Amino acid sequence: MAGSPWVALGSNTLLQGVCGVWKEGEHLRDISLSIVYDSDLDSFKGYSKDKLWTEFRPSQVTGMSVYSSQEVMQGSVQAVPVVVKVYHLGLYVAYPPEGTWIYVYNFSDESVAESCKAALQRCMPQNEVLVLLKTRERVPLQEVAEVLARRHFPSTIDDAKKMVETHIMSGKLDGVIDAGSYISKTALQREIVRYDVVTKFEIGKNGVLVLTCPKCGASLPVESKDGAGKCSFCGSTFTVPKRILDLL
Repeated sequence: MAGSPWVALGSNTLLQGVCGVWKEGEHLRDISLSIVYDSDLDSFKGYSKDKLWTEFRPSQVTGMSVYSSQEVMQGSVQAVPVVVKVYHLGLYVAYPPEGTWIYVYNFSDESVAESCKAALQRCMPQNEVLVLLKTRERVPLQEVAEVLARRHFPSTIDDAKKMVETHIMSGKLDGVIDAGSYISKTALQREIVRYDVVTKFEIGKNGVLVLTCPKCGASLPVESKDGAGKCSFCGSTFTVPKRILDLL
């Protein structure tokens, strides 16, 4: 299938045409196959005659390569055999427990084969970003932007933020963006400080508001309208209701 048509990256179809299907070094068949990337499900789907023939996640792609070979074709003049150079794009996909399958598309132009490879690679960041965010509790958006840059995606901090927000809204991530970083819900819950509320207080003879620590009962003079404090005796944290602070 030298010179196979290719749909530009603006479409979700990345490859189409006849490809050779190989499994563990054995050629199984040649099939007309269009490979489409579904960004909502973060998966590749292969359609043959408008029917779903295969489906795999980016994490199943173990490799892709562009290589060339010499093939003999019949020439147009007196049917003289002609040796031509053909470029191949191999897409390696693991299907546990079956093993690795290879989808091989052929091209007469190396640049087109490389463009198709690049188009496939550009679909990888979503999975890579998800793995990064799911395996760490706090990730700076700058690191997400670096992943996008390696995959030739728009890679500003705003681009990284939009991708993370998309994953959060789709339910793939459970966390928030705060101060330029993604923070998982687990980390967020751990970092939240549990405050006890001060309810006992008195006004000292010098007019200073004196609070009573809700944990140990120690007297705590307060001279500023700070809604949160820490006991100098037991180290517990507490909040001061606004009505009490208004007495200052």
